[in-house]
Amino acid sequence: MNLLAAVNPNSLPAGAPYILHYVPLLIQFIFAMAFAGLAIGASWLLGRHRNTRRKLSPYECGITPEGDARHRFAVKFYLVAIVFILFDIEAVFLLPWAVVYRGLGWFGFAEMAIYLAIVMTGFLYIWKKGVFDWNTPERAE
Repeated sequence: MNLLAAVNPNSLPAGAPYILHYVPLLIQFIFAMAFAGLAIGASWLLGRHRNTRRKLSPYECGITPEGDARHRFAVKFYLVAIVFILFDIEAVFLLPWAVVYRGLGWFGFAEMAIYLAIVMTGFLYIWKKGVFDWNTPERAE
């Protein structure tokens, strides 16, 4: 069997191994890696290699860096990030349920109601704790 017949999955004979359907993906992967390697190699061969003090200094979006990068952030930044991840994952569980909820019947509805009750309890807890309140001053450490 020639390789060109494997490029078009419809032209494979009936008894051909199923793995041959992945040959086009393998060819695309090889071309992508070759292009990436050639682009990086060309930039390394053609580029200048003069390291200066200014070139090696940290770049922060066009602003001159000030102070040390290891200063403390308020815990609220981390709490908001964790809350975002929590509710993002909740949406991941809600979407498949929303697609098939009619086929699940009352049992599927009850399961999702319990799940949403637990999630909303957590939401109310973090709301009462003040995670979303950005106007309160930080306490001194």
